Amino acid sequence: MSTQSALRDSIEELSELRKGEPENVPSLLRLLDAVYAQAMTAEQPGAAQSARILGESIESAVRNGSAPHRIGAIIDSALERLRRKCAA
Repeated sequence: MSTQSALRDSIEELSELRKGEPENVPSLLRLLDAVYAQAMTAEQPGAAQSARILGESIESAVRNGSAPHRIGAIIDSALERLRRKCAA
């Protein structure tokens, strides 16, 4: 499996985890770390940056006590950016 294919699979796994939000926040953050590493390996710096920013945004939202729907909106927006960056 190519690193690009593995990256796309991980992004889809993030989408699946998103459905159980907010219970899955720790799993989402771990998977985002993996997506970041895969994006760097696949020479997709834009996707890596999006994964890093998404992780920071989720951590900040949880730390600040944001409502679950707000955290979900952050995740949805970032997943769309990740998909676009990986398709480029």
